Amino acid sequence: PHVLYLLVDDLGWGDVGFNRGAPSREVQTPNMDALVREGVHLQRHYVHSTCTGTRVSAQSGRLPVHAQTTLRNPEEPNSGMPRNMTGLAEVLTEAGYRTHFVGKWDVGMATRKHTPRGRGYSSSLGYFEHKNDYWTQKCYQSVCCRNYGALEGRTDGRHYDLNITDLWRDDGPASDLNGTDYEEFIFLDRITEIIETHDPEEPLFLFYAPHVAHCPLQVPERYLSKFAWMRNDEDRCRAQTPNVMASDPPGFTFHCRRQYRAMVNMLDDIIGNITARLRAKGMWDDLLLIFTSDNGGPTRLEESAATNHPLRGGKYSYFEGGVRSAAFASGGAVPPARRGTSMQEMVHIADWYATLASLAGVSPVDRLAARSG
Repeated sequence: PHVLYLLVDDLGWGDVGFNRGAPSREVQTPNMDALVREGVHLQRHYVHSTCTGTRVSAQSGRLPVHAQTTLRNPEEPNSGMPRNMTGLAEVLTEAGYRTHFVGKWDVGMATRKHTPRGRGYSSSLGYFEHKNDYWTQKCYQSVCCRNYGALEGRTDGRHYDLNITDLWRDDGPASDLNGTDYEEFIFLDRITEIIETHDPEEPLFLFYAPHVAHCPLQVPERYLSKFAWMRNDEDRCRAQTPNVMASDPPGFTFHCRRQYRAMVNMLDDIIGNITARLRAKGMWDDLLLIFTSDNGGPTRLEESAATNHPLRGGKYSYFEGGVRSAAFASGGAVPPARRGTSMQEMVHIADWYATLASLAGVSPVDRLAARSG
């Protein structure tokens, strides 16, 4: 089948409608909720407690402890997925898939082998760091610019960039796209191009790793205004969010939960747009959609405004709220008898590697790692 793999960033268990027992005015995810009703709700889908461990696990098919659990900076040679492991896209390429990566990589970039192209993706558009600015794509957290403000005598604890832009297409910078739009819309344009130019007779593997809902909590005004009623809130997310809209009006007040909810609602619209295009292209009936968050939602207001209720803890912790992700499988490839069901069995994100290899008719055995001993 065609495969659309959605790995969402910092999405909390309670930040989606399908994990809530009753409708909520705060949480508006109608497209995701509809996909769950058409698919299988994965109630016990587990990931690592932070971004990199999960992303390495997805690309390598290994538990994070056997691959990588941290990524201080993607530029460091020992960060990211070890080079002597075969990437998921390499396995699916062997099966004849056209493979594309869009979004947040966070699996290393010290050498070309560490990058999406080096891992078997025939095309890529995204960023390497933990985060960048949604509006400018400027980096403000890396070995090049971490705590740069301290060098200028600043003591407010915020990150400042060195005018480094973190947006890359294939093997080079995507300079023509820098600052042209909100980042998630740049990614949507690329995904649209991939779908519209793809031959449905050939299997497609599209890995989309949205920036949403990771900080900075930035979002277009038309989505922010939908949650204008949310004003009983704190503004501590300012610590990692320099501005919300492309240009905040004078006197603009930060409302962290409002910003976060608007971002998730916007992502829901994007997912609805993508699935509609796949249906129109005639690819939906033979497609498996995998959806999961990379970790629990961050609960520190200095960073985000997620909720994992009723689970305990959040991102960075090993309680359920940190490692049990919002997840489901959907699409026409889901057997009719399983649609609209809920699965309680434990699944780890690493399991998808062998599962997709099996569906593609190829072996999941990592021959590259075996040769390396």
